[in-house]
Amino acid sequence: MRPLRRVAAAALLALLVACSPAPPAPAPSPPVAEDDEPTEVVVAVDGIGAGFNPHLLAHTSTVTTALATLVLPSVFQPVGDGTLQLDRAVATSAEVVSQDPFTVSYELNLEASWSTNAPIAAEDFVYLWERMRGEPGVTRAAGYQVITDIRSRAGGKAVDVVFDEPYPAWRELFANLLPAHLLKDAPGSWTAALANGLPASGGPFRIGAVDRARGEVVLARNDVYWDTPTVLDQLVLRRLDAAATAAGLRSGDVDIALPAADPAVRAALSGVAPAPRVQQAPRPTIAAMP
Repeated sequence: MRPLRRVAAAALLALLVACSPAPPAPAPSPPVAEDDEPTEVVVAVDGIGAGFNPHLLAHTSTVTTALATLVLPSVFQPVGDGTLQLDRAVATSAEVVSQDPFTVSYELNLEASWSTNAPIAAEDFVYLWERMRGEPGVTRAAGYQVITDIRSRAGGKAVDVVFDEPYPAWRELFANLLPAHLLKDAPGSWTAALANGLPASGGPFRIGAVDRARGEVVLARNDVYWDTPTVLDQLVLRRLDAAATAAGLRSGDVDIALPAADPAVRAALSGVAPAPRVQQAPRPTIAAMP
């Protein structure tokens, strides 16, 4: 397999498989030439799902989780041990400023913007709050139900969220924000506009193409991303069964796999040499592969 410097992907109740041999004993190594660095990573997945709204139960899939992680902005992101850490590319601070009424204040990064150049702002918080309260079939909606008001300050770059009772899990809210400026007035936008893609990016990647017939989603580098850019030009999520995944890892045509953790997958991987690194991912997470 071609060497990978790093790549991030999301996994949901899956095995994270990277085709890489065990590291050799410590020794000086020659620097990797810039031209030798990979510009594309291929990720094998079980399927691409019914749609890409991460807040809809009907759209829940490994691919939807991966796209949300790499394309959509979240105030807090999970780190290796599962705890939530403030993503300063999105918000420079988030804290409880009042207990009566319970109020959380967010200061958003002034540079944070969608790929359309619209700012990531208070209206995105309001849009998600209203949809999570008013749409059927949403996931993890409890926290949004106890919000009574969202107030915008500093031209939309500061947000005060007011609750009707203390909510200890407030850090879990406002993950995977959606571009309100594109969706709020579009008929059926909560489902229809997200059935075959995400209309704008607020992360290091953007959706370049979705080919349902081939079972493939192509992510391209978001060239207007304001924070540290990805080293990859392209990330390809490709639908493959267990046998094809194992064959791809063996040949180097597949770099990472996000299959379900079932016996058929384990059996197929048992014949791969060198043995792939396997990491259990029991919840949506970020996995960094050196």
